[in-house]
Amino acid sequence: MQVITDLKENRSHTLSTADASEWWYFDGNDDSNEYSFAIVFLTENPFPTCPISKEKPNLENEKTTGICILSFNLYYEGRLIYKIFNELPRNKFSSEELNENERLFFDKSSFFFDRKENQYRLSINILPSAIQDKFKAEFIFSVKSDIKEIKINHRTNKFCHYWLPAAGVCEMSGKFKFYKDFKRRKTEFEGYGYHDHHWSSDSLFENIREWYKGKVITKDYSIVYFFVSYHDNLIPPVKKILLFNKGKLIQEIEEFEVKLNNPNNYWLLKNNSGLSIDCGNIRLCVKNENKVENSLFCTRALSLYDLFIDGTNVIKGARGFSEYLNRERNGKSFFKPFKKAMPKQTD
Repeated sequence: MQVITDLKENRSHTLSTADASEWWYFDGNDDSNEYSFAIVFLTENPFPTCPISKEKPNLENEKTTGICILSFNLYYEGRLIYKIFNELPRNKFSSEELNENERLFFDKSSFFFDRKENQYRLSINILPSAIQDKFKAEFIFSVKSDIKEIKINHRTNKFCHYWLPAAGVCEMSGKFKFYKDFKRRKTEFEGYGYHDHHWSSDSLFENIREWYKGKVITKDYSIVYFFVSYHDNLIPPVKKILLFNKGKLIQEIEEFEVKLNNPNNYWLLKNNSGLSIDCGNIRLCVKNENKVENSLFCTRALSLYDLFIDGTNVIKGARGFSEYLNRERNGKSFFKPFKKAMPKQTD
């Protein structure tokens, strides 16, 4: 994997290989610690056996082609209250130039980066035939961190995977309206958010063994961690911790170990309940309070974070998102009965 620090690359890329994928990720939490959301815009699904959609698990399919995807999850006090997973024909994805900025469209939803204002502007517009499923939202991510402070990573591998942590710390404002029980509900809020961008010409699903990613963004301190290991032992793991204070990058770490907390689940399989990272003067503890996606191979959680710097607890119980993916189980025959036995998740 190569870490990219040039914002000119935060655009759509022409990827012609069959296994290519690209996605833009945004998440946020409001000041009152009530609303949280995660948004993913994808061209193809890079991890098809780790489904984003609970409605379409499709665990047996190795690859789904010719689609683009909009995924949006909204939470209130840690509870899922609205979920969108739109699989669209690839022709519903398009782009246009907008005042020297590229605006990307996924059907009627879109987003773009306003370079002049240093803001990402998102519009989510879902208009199905049933009125109770209609949803509209707008978000503004005002970037407070400077990607140029991150060291350029010139790592080269046998396959190409690029990560652009475009906006590690953002002030965020949002408003949405949707229908519940045929009544329109409208909410506005402010808080903090995060944005990054991945693209790859090769199959991430086939090459990655384990994937850890998470972040917590607050008014003062914020931290982002990313750790990926590969099936090919000749490819070294990629590790990155970014520690910010009021948007200023104060530490960048590339060597650390991740310790998982692994209580057994119903089938005596280990899906972690959290993790900890100790490195130098930093100790990060992540508790997966709500596992919003919890399949055999993948855990996505709305987590509680504690961060200690030189023994001082600078972040205490703040909410953020985390991901853990273990691709290795898919090829082991022992787990095949569990793949078929996995229950459908419910709200």
